[in-house]
Amino acid sequence: MLFTPDYIENLLSTLSETWIPNELATLYSNSRTEMNIRDKFNIQFAKALKDNDTYFIQREWKRRDLAIIRYQYKQTEPVALFEFKARHAWFIASTERGKSNGESGYDKVFYGDYGVKNGVIQDINKQATYSEKIPCYNILIGVNPMSRIPDKYTVFSKDCKEIKRINKSFDKFGSAVEIKELCNSNVKRFCDERDHDFFTLEYNIGRALEIEWEMLLWGIYRIP
Repeated sequence: MLFTPDYIENLLSTLSETWIPNELATLYSNSRTEMNIRDKFNIQFAKALKDNDTYFIQREWKRRDLAIIRYQYKQTEPVALFEFKARHAWFIASTERGKSNGESGYDKVFYGDYGVKNGVIQDINKQATYSEKIPCYNILIGVNPMSRIPDKYTVFSKDCKEIKRINKSFDKFGSAVEIKELCNSNVKRFCDERDHDFFTLEYNIGRALEIEWEMLLWGIYRIP
Protein backbone atom coordinates (compact mmCIF):
# COMPACT_ATOMS: atom_id res chain seq x y z
CA MET A 1 0.00 0.00 0.00
CA LEU A 2 1.37 3.42 -0.98
CA PHE A 3 0.86 6.34 1.39
CA THR A 4 1.01 8.99 -1.32
CA PRO A 5 0.35 12.72 -0.81
CA ASP A 6 -3.08 12.29 -2.46
CA TYR A 7 -3.93 9.47 -0.07
CA ILE A 8 -2.86 11.48 2.98
CA GLU A 9 -4.61 14.64 1.78
CA ASN A 10 -7.86 12.75 1.20
CA LEU A 11 -7.67 11.17 4.64
CA LEU A 12 -6.96 14.52 6.31
CA SER A 13 -9.93 16.02 4.48
CA THR A 14 -12.22 13.66 6.44
CA LEU A 15 -11.16 15.08 9.81
CA SER A 16 -14.21 17.35 9.87
CA GLU A 17 -16.28 14.21 10.39
CA THR A 18 -14.59 13.57 13.74
CA TRP A 19 -15.33 16.67 15.83
CA ILE A 20 -18.59 17.85 17.31
CA PRO A 21 -19.96 21.31 16.38
CA ASN A 22 -17.76 24.14 17.73
CA GLU A 23 -15.41 21.70 19.44
CA LEU A 24 -12.19 22.91 17.83
CA ALA A 25 -13.23 26.55 17.83
CA THR A 26 -13.71 26.35 21.58
CA LEU A 27 -10.38 24.62 22.15
CA TYR A 28 -8.37 26.87 19.83
CA SER A 29 -9.94 30.10 21.05
CA ASN A 30 -7.73 29.98 24.14
CA SER A 31 -4.79 27.73 23.22
CA ARG A 32 -3.16 25.83 20.41
CA THR A 33 -2.29 22.17 20.31
CA GLU A 34 -1.51 19.71 17.56
CA MET A 35 -2.30 16.62 19.63
CA ASN A 36 -6.07 16.65 19.10
CA ILE A 37 -5.55 16.81 15.32
CA ARG A 38 -2.93 14.07 15.45
CA ASP A 39 -5.25 11.84 17.48
CA LYS A 40 -8.25 12.45 15.22
CA PHE A 41 -6.03 11.66 12.22
CA ASN A 42 -4.93 8.50 14.02
CA ILE A 43 -8.58 7.46 14.42
CA GLN A 44 -9.38 8.09 10.75
CA PHE A 45 -6.29 6.17 9.68
CA ALA A 46 -7.29 3.25 11.90
CA LYS A 47 -10.72 3.20 10.28
CA ALA A 48 -9.18 3.22 6.80
CA LEU A 49 -6.90 0.28 7.65
CA LYS A 50 -9.21 -1.69 9.95
CA ASP A 51 -9.45 -4.68 7.57
CA ASN A 52 -5.75 -4.70 6.72
CA ASP A 53 -3.71 -6.75 9.20
CA THR A 54 -0.44 -5.74 7.58
CA TYR A 55 -0.38 -2.25 9.11
CA PHE A 56 -0.33 -0.82 12.61
CA ILE A 57 -0.56 2.83 13.68
CA GLN A 58 1.64 4.00 16.53
CA ARG A 59 1.74 7.40 18.24
CA GLU A 60 5.03 8.72 19.64
CA TRP A 61 7.03 6.09 17.77
CA LYS A 62 10.71 6.72 18.59
CA ARG A 63 9.92 10.40 19.29
CA ARG A 64 7.99 10.86 16.03
CA ASP A 65 4.40 12.02 16.44
CA LEU A 66 2.89 9.21 14.39
CA ALA A 67 4.14 6.24 12.39
CA ILE A 68 2.52 3.72 10.11
CA ILE A 69 4.16 0.35 10.76
CA ARG A 70 4.12 -2.57 8.32
CA TYR A 71 4.56 -6.24 9.18
CA GLN A 72 6.34 -8.09 6.39
CA TYR A 73 8.71 -11.05 6.21
CA LYS A 74 8.30 -11.59 9.98
CA GLN A 75 9.58 -8.10 10.72
CA THR A 76 8.06 -4.71 11.40
CA GLU A 77 9.19 -1.40 9.93
CA PRO A 78 7.73 2.10 9.48
CA VAL A 79 6.47 2.96 6.01
CA ALA A 80 5.38 6.57 6.70
CA LEU A 81 6.21 9.11 9.40
CA PHE A 82 4.26 12.17 10.53
CA GLU A 83 4.98 15.24 12.63
CA PHE A 84 2.29 17.75 13.63
CA LYS A 85 2.74 21.39 14.60
CA ALA A 86 0.05 23.96 15.50
CA ARG A 87 0.35 27.74 15.54
CA HIS A 88 -2.07 30.63 15.31
CA ALA A 89 -2.26 31.72 11.69
CA TRP A 90 -1.19 35.30 12.40
CA PHE A 91 2.12 33.94 13.71
CA ILE A 92 2.73 31.82 10.59
CA ALA A 93 1.93 34.91 8.51
CA SER A 94 4.40 37.18 10.30
CA THR A 95 7.74 38.10 8.75
CA GLU A 96 8.44 41.10 10.95
CA ARG A 97 11.36 40.51 13.30
CA GLY A 98 10.77 40.73 17.04
CA LYS A 99 12.31 43.41 19.22
CA SER A 100 13.85 41.08 21.82
CA ASN A 101 15.39 38.23 19.86
CA GLY A 102 15.41 39.42 16.26
CA GLU A 103 13.40 36.43 15.02
CA SER A 104 10.20 36.63 13.01
CA GLY A 105 7.21 34.33 13.17
CA TYR A 106 8.44 32.87 9.89
CA ASP A 107 11.84 32.07 11.38
CA LYS A 108 10.37 30.43 14.48
CA VAL A 109 7.65 28.45 12.71
CA PHE A 110 9.83 27.06 9.97
CA TYR A 111 13.40 27.21 11.29
CA GLY A 112 12.87 27.08 15.03
CA ASP A 113 13.76 29.21 18.04
CA TYR A 114 17.29 30.49 17.42
CA GLY A 115 17.50 27.85 14.68
CA VAL A 116 17.64 25.11 17.30
CA LYS A 117 14.20 23.77 18.28
CA ASN A 118 10.45 23.73 17.68
CA GLY A 119 10.50 24.51 13.95
CA VAL A 120 9.26 22.57 10.95
CA ILE A 121 12.86 22.05 9.82
CA GLN A 122 13.74 20.37 13.13
CA ASP A 123 10.84 17.94 12.60
CA ILE A 124 12.02 17.25 9.05
CA ASN A 125 15.55 16.60 10.28
CA LYS A 126 14.25 14.33 13.05
CA GLN A 127 12.41 12.23 10.48
CA ALA A 128 15.45 12.12 8.21
CA THR A 129 17.64 10.74 10.99
CA TYR A 130 15.55 7.59 10.81
CA SER A 131 15.18 7.32 7.05
CA GLU A 132 15.10 9.38 3.89
CA LYS A 133 13.67 6.43 1.98
CA ILE A 134 10.08 6.49 3.23
CA PRO A 135 7.38 9.18 2.92
CA CYS A 136 7.59 11.79 5.70
CA TYR A 137 4.84 14.33 6.24
CA ASN A 138 4.93 17.48 8.34
CA ILE A 139 1.42 18.69 9.12
CA LEU A 140 1.37 22.40 9.93
CA ILE A 141 -1.87 23.65 11.49
CA GLY A 142 -2.89 27.30 11.48
CA VAL A 143 -5.83 28.46 13.59
CA ASN A 144 -7.48 31.51 12.04
CA PRO A 145 -10.28 33.53 13.72
CA MET A 146 -12.37 35.20 11.04
CA SER A 147 -12.69 38.50 12.91
CA ARG A 148 -11.53 40.32 16.02
CA ILE A 149 -12.48 38.88 19.40
CA PRO A 150 -15.19 41.14 20.92
CA ASP A 151 -13.93 43.79 23.32
CA LYS A 152 -15.89 42.41 26.26
CA TYR A 153 -13.46 39.45 26.42
CA THR A 154 -10.39 41.67 26.80
CA VAL A 155 -10.85 41.65 30.59
CA PHE A 156 -9.52 38.07 30.36
CA SER A 157 -6.40 39.05 28.40
CA LYS A 158 -4.05 38.36 31.34
CA ASP A 159 -5.46 34.86 31.65
CA CYS A 160 -5.69 34.13 27.92
CA LYS A 161 -2.77 35.81 26.17
CA GLU A 162 -4.12 34.84 22.75
CA ILE A 163 -6.97 37.38 22.99
CA LYS A 164 -4.68 40.40 22.82
CA ARG A 165 -2.39 38.77 20.25
CA ILE A 166 -5.25 37.88 17.94
CA ASN A 167 -6.75 41.37 18.07
CA LYS A 168 -3.34 42.97 17.49
CA SER A 169 -2.95 40.75 14.43
CA PHE A 170 -6.09 42.30 12.91
CA ASP A 171 -4.63 45.75 13.56
CA LYS A 172 -1.48 44.63 11.76
CA PHE A 173 -2.82 42.53 8.87
CA GLY A 174 -6.32 43.90 8.42
CA SER A 175 -8.32 40.72 7.78
CA ALA A 176 -8.42 36.95 8.12
CA VAL A 177 -8.19 36.69 4.32
CA GLU A 178 -4.92 38.63 4.29
CA ILE A 179 -3.53 36.47 7.09
CA LYS A 180 -4.43 33.32 5.14
CA GLU A 181 -2.74 34.61 1.99
CA LEU A 182 0.43 35.47 3.90
CA CYS A 183 0.45 32.03 5.53
CA ASN A 184 0.21 30.33 2.14
CA SER A 185 2.98 32.57 0.83
CA ASN A 186 5.27 31.67 3.75
CA VAL A 187 4.60 27.94 3.40
CA LYS A 188 5.44 28.17 -0.30
CA ARG A 189 8.57 30.17 0.48
CA PHE A 190 9.79 27.54 2.93
CA CYS A 191 9.03 24.65 0.58
CA ASP A 192 10.85 26.41 -2.26
CA GLU A 193 13.86 26.95 0.03
CA ARG A 194 13.90 23.30 1.15
CA ASP A 195 12.82 21.64 -2.11
CA HIS A 196 9.62 20.27 -0.58
CA ASP A 197 6.06 20.08 -1.88
CA PHE A 198 2.85 20.80 0.01
CA PHE A 199 -0.92 20.56 -0.15
CA THR A 200 -3.42 22.86 1.57
CA LEU A 201 -6.74 22.16 3.31
CA GLU A 202 -9.23 24.47 5.02
CA TYR A 203 -11.89 23.64 7.60
CA ASN A 204 -14.62 25.70 9.22
CA ILE A 205 -14.37 24.72 12.89
CA GLY A 206 -17.38 26.60 14.24
CA ARG A 207 -17.97 29.47 16.66
CA ALA A 208 -16.36 30.48 19.93
CA LEU A 209 -16.23 33.84 21.72
CA GLU A 210 -19.04 34.92 19.38
CA ILE A 211 -16.94 34.71 16.20
CA GLU A 212 -16.34 32.14 13.45
CA TRP A 213 -13.05 30.21 13.32
CA GLU A 214 -11.30 28.26 10.60
CA MET A 215 -8.40 25.85 10.63
CA LEU A 216 -5.80 25.93 7.88
CA LEU A 217 -3.70 22.84 7.33
CA TRP A 218 -0.60 22.32 5.18
CA GLY A 219 0.92 18.95 4.46
CA ILE A 220 4.62 19.56 3.79
CA TYR A 221 6.46 16.61 2.30
CA ARG A 222 9.21 15.30 0.07
CA ILE A 223 8.69 11.89 -1.47
CA PRO A 224 11.85 9.75 -1.89
